[in-house]
Amino acid sequence: MRWKFWQTEKSAVPAWWQTYQRELAMFSYAPETALGELRFVVLDTETNGLNPRNAALLSIGAITVKDWSIHVAEQYATRLEPPHSLDPEAIKIHGILPGPSSGQVDSESALAALVSLVGTAIIVGHHVRFDLAVINRELRRLTGGTLRNPTLDTIDLARRLKGNTPYSNPGDYTLDKLAEEYQLRPADRHTAPGDAFLTGLLLLKLLRRLEDRGVKTYRDLMR
Repeated sequence: MRWKFWQTEKSAVPAWWQTYQRELAMFSYAPETALGELRFVVLDTETNGLNPRNAALLSIGAITVKDWSIHVAEQYATRLEPPHSLDPEAIKIHGILPGPSSGQVDSESALAALVSLVGTAIIVGHHVRFDLAVINRELRRLTGGTLRNPTLDTIDLARRLKGNTPYSNPGDYTLDKLAEEYQLRPADRHTAPGDAFLTGLLLLKLLRRLEDRGVKTYRDLMR
């Protein structure tokens, strides 16, 4: 009887999540893997609040970085079905209005596509802990699990290049400020796809400078 119950519970897990778990369990980067051989998926979300415990996902953008370039053929962007009411101040930033519109998908469809793109990649984001907290809360509801990939935050990489000084101004590490510092031209700011693309460009700049300072391998990068 216990065995039958376990079978029922296991079969209730979506197939796309089982595939992700199998792939991740069978793969890991060797410590000496060169930076150019790593695969990153840079992601960004738009939400209806700043508290990851209750913020609803409104939009997801993700794009692949590998071989020292952005692979636009390997990206994902979608809008989710929003709550019936949204914070007016948040609407001023991301421009997403409450109510149905064309192209919106349900939460499971959106996250299944995202997880499929992510696969075994290193997940990157600007304030990535927030994005992952919101995504993982929803994944936990749908699958009982969370993303377990290695992660990097472009803020941490930028701080690392500046020596991790505790006296730096937090304002120096906003996405806009870093884009200006590294001579990147923002486009579609405050949209998930636009911010994911900009963060991908920033990642490449940061990785090149880190490589010049002796960060050559997966082990060096993740230490």
